[in-house]
Formats: sequence, structure tokens, C-alpha cells
Amino acid sequence: MLLVFYSIVLFFLNASDWNEAFKIDYSSLIFDEESKLLRVTLSHDDKYRIKTKLFDIPQSVRDAALLKEDRFFYSHPGINPISILRSSYATIMGSRKYGASTITMQLARLIFKLKTNHLGGKISQMVGALFLEIRLTKSEILNLYLNLIPMGSNIEGIGAGSLIYFKKEPKNLNIFESIALLEIPQNPNKKRLTKNKLWKIPHQVLALWTDYFPKEEMLLRDKDLYLKSFDQNDLPFKAPHFTDYIIAKTPNERVIKTSLNLNLQKIIEIQMSRYLKNKKSLGVKNASALMIHTKTGEIKSMVGSADYFDAKIFGQVNGTLAKRSPGSTLKPLVYALAADQGLIHSHTLLYDIPQSFGLFDPENSDQKYSGPISTQDALNRSRNVPAVFLNNKLKSPDLYDLLLKSSVTRLKESEHYGHSITLGGAELTMLELSLLYRTLISGKIGDEQVISPESSSLVYEMMTKNYLDQNYSYLKWIKDDLKIAWKTGTSHGFRDAWSIGFVGPYILAVWLGNFDGSGNPAFIGRDLAAPLFFDIINAFKSYGLKELSYPTIVSSGELKEEKVCSLSGDLPSPNCPYTT
Repeated sequence: MLLVFYSIVLFFLNASDWNEAFKIDYSSLIFDEESKLLRVTLSHDDKYRIKTKLFDIPQSVRDAALLKEDRFFYSHPGINPISILRSSYATIMGSRKYGASTITMQLARLIFKLKTNHLGGKISQMVGALFLEIRLTKSEILNLYLNLIPMGSNIEGIGAGSLIYFKKEPKNLNIFESIALLEIPQNPNKKRLTKNKLWKIPHQVLALWTDYFPKEEMLLRDKDLYLKSFDQNDLPFKAPHFTDYIIAKTPNERVIKTSLNLNLQKIIEIQMSRYLKNKKSLGVKNASALMIHTKTGEIKSMVGSADYFDAKIFGQVNGTLAKRSPGSTLKPLVYALAADQGLIHSHTLLYDIPQSFGLFDPENSDQKYSGPISTQDALNRSRNVPAVFLNNKLKSPDLYDLLLKSSVTRLKESEHYGHSITLGGAELTMLELSLLYRTLISGKIGDEQVISPESSSLVYEMMTKNYLDQNYSYLKWIKDDLKIAWKTGTSHGFRDAWSIGFVGPYILAVWLGNFDGSGNPAFIGRDLAAPLFFDIINAFKSYGLKELSYPTIVSSGELKEEKVCSLSGDLPSPNCPYTT
């Protein structure tokens, strides 16, 4: 009697915090937009444990569990006196042992982490079972049990067992697979289903099943199960930088359907790997790429590095979220603001000549000056002096004001950047840059209209004229097949090479560089990033991506065409007979 009292007290001491005992952590399942599984995470206690509702567990699994473990589950109060007496008698007489633990008792052992290899532990287990029966319904007990039963190694529950062993959701398990899974918990480490193992239903299990469910006998007779693969490393681990990003954003979500498109992701990964292999001799080792939907801002593809598992290039760093100098990629925003403030249209004559802006003397990357140049050519040839000139002329908002209103984080005071902000002085992440390009089209930051539809349309059209030189192999199909508005950028010291632009309904950005910040003369946006940018687009086109033919949504507002002087960009006059 004293032992019973001691066991009850011990149980309540061990399981005194009931709420904590029922706080069971589960794995997260992350899917792409087409419900393709990207990743299964470990729970906080390092288990593969997938929360599965009872109605998502097939009747065959429930039947197998009850038949194998507890045929009288729905009629006992948590403990089965007849089973206990039979087991005790068998132990005393030294005959074959019979299990006396009900499903509720087994759940009590799992939840309250009880040691039941001694009499006191067994009594505590019974007390715990009675407590569970008072607190929970039979369905809740069965559901919890099926979510927590050991499946070998660090796998727990039918959900994880079904996914890892059979690569399917529990609701798609057949009868044979259900029986196979329910054989594991009795001896998880010995009976777990392993790779390339031929598994037959034990004779006694087959006999038991067909005695109770004779209609299934023919289905199960002589049935073998051959597992072609089992390895926890075989679990999907796709788009790792993206899934890391999603997990960090939604740490408490357990089933997450994302906007990522796995097909687009794979295409970009393949093209990036192929391109870097070809450029290896130039010392080019790393790259990042991001694709978002222009209208919604949803991420469709995120490739954070060339290889997530390559420690030599710091592969687990997500380059799309790293602060980098954007080089000249912000210039289209300057031109849009300048158009809004009446400073330019696409054919306004600007001057690419040596100029000083206070203590700042901008130079072009080629150390040359073009003299008089149209706005469109100045933008597409990425001349630095005209861009700094325009930003200097801007009233509110200027480029800094626009960045301040946007999603760009960790901005310093305007004075810190001065005029260099036009040429990439303020660091942005690729995601922030892509969202700014979305603003370039929508004209809005939140509900505030910061760029007019007219300016958006004007700059977009100018960017579509950004052709590569005549020797570039993609030039013909860029002109004929797709309307692409794009811009390149190169940071000071050749640390970052960028190409970003509008492709159909998407914004695509690519970056090449080193995560340690070291420079390389090969890191020039137009020479290094643009070819990868177009390799990816060409691969999309070859893949037959229909969405590429959908135009980027640009509202032209009240914009209309007028003839201007071909030389000056001003309205025509008798002194200028040549117009465009």
C-alpha cells in the first residue's frame, strides 16, 4: 500500500506542470505554391514529429493500432484490469509474457516521460492513464498516441513515419503499409524499416489481422514490402536559403504553404551552377538570385548562394538578404523622380562632362566622358555624372527620401552618403532592391504614391532600350520575343556585379561576388551579371514558361508622345528641322 501511495505521489511530482507536459512541439512542413514539399524541420527536441489530425489518419492505421495494442480501447477507463491480471499471472507462473499496457498507458509514459521498468513506475503509468482519460476524449488520446509513437531513430508518429518510410501522407497509406508502421513501436530500433530491406508481415500478425478483418485476407496474403529507400537525408531539403528565411519569419507555424515556385527555383539553380562552372577561371565562385512577382511582391525563387553546403564560400549565408552596394542599379529611381519633377523626359539632353558637386567629383567607370547625351542613353549606358547631376537637382523627394520611405533598413543619415548614394553608396539587400523596383512600377510605397504612373511608364520604356552590344548572342531574341526592362550595376572596388530587371510579370535579380567582400576586376555588372541574367531568362523561355509573355503591368497615366528636336530634346523650332 505504501508503494502505491509513493508511486502516485511520484507521478504527480514528475508531471506536476500539466500544461508543460502537453506542450508538444512538432516539425514544420514547408510547401511551394503547388503544394510540393520543400522541407521538413526537426522539432525543438530534435525529433521528426509531424502533427496529424485523426481524420487524416486512415481507418486502416487506427484499426491496426487498436488490434495490435488495445482491442478494448473504447471500453476501458485507461487501464484494463483483465490484461493486468493475465500479465501478472503469466509473470508469476513464468510463462509467456503478455503486454498489459493500454494505449492510454503508453501515451501516459510518452507524455509524462515515465520510467516503467519497475513496479513503482508501472503504478505511476496507471495513475497517469486515469488522469488522461479524465482530461481527454478517446479520440484525443488515440490521436496523440498516433502522433507520438516511436518509429525508430528520432522519428515519431504516423505522420513522420509515413513520410520518411513511404514518401506519402498518412491518408494515402494502404493496409499493408499501415500494418508495417504499427509493427515498429514495439521495438523501434530493431523493427524500424531500413533501406533496401525486404519486409514481410509476420505470420502471427497476418493471422490476427485476417481473423478480425477476413475481407482483407486475399489482399495481404504473400504480400512483401520492399523499401527502395530510407534515409533521413532523403527527406526533401529544397530551396534551403528560402526555407531558412520562412522558418525565421514564421517560427510557430507547422504547415506553411509558400509562394515559391519549385520549377523556377530549379531552373535558376541549374543555370547558376552551369554559369559559375564556365567562369571558374576568372575566380568567380559565388552568386545569388531572386525572383519576385511584380504585382504581389511574392517571392517565386530565392537562391542565396552557389552552394548551401560549401563552407569555403560561406554557402549557408543568404546573399539575397545580405547588405551590399547596389552600384548603379538605383539610377532608374533617380530618373523617375527627375521626370516627375519636370527635369527630364526620355530625350532630354544631358551632359556627361567632368563636374564637381561640392567635394564630390564623380567619374564614369571607363574613365571617359560622352559629352552631350540623351536621357535614355545616359541611363542605359549608366553614365555616372548625369545621374549625380539629376539627383542633385531633385527637390523632395530625392533618392534618399525614397529609400527612407521604403523597406530599406539600417540607413544612416543623408549626410553620411552625400552624392555617392546615387552610385551605390547606401547598402541594400537584393530583396530590398527588388521591392524598390516593384515601387518603380507601381509608384507606391504602402498607400503613398511616390512616383507617378507617367514617370514609371517613361523609365520602364527607357530601360527596355538597354540592349547589349551587337555581338551578344541574346540580342536578337531579346528584341523579337520578349520585352525586358533591365539595368546593371557594379560597386566601387569591383566587389559586386548586378543585373536586375522586369521579365514578364516578374522581377529577376542576380548578383555575383564574394561574401567576404573581396574585389575582382571581373565583377562588372554588364560583363558578368548580365549574361547570367539572360541565361536564366533563356532557360525560362526554353522551358516554355508562358508567363513570360504576360507584360509587366505599367500604367502610363496621361503620358503621350510628342515630337521633339533630335539634337536638343526641346520642342521643335525653326532652328531645329530634325525631329523625333
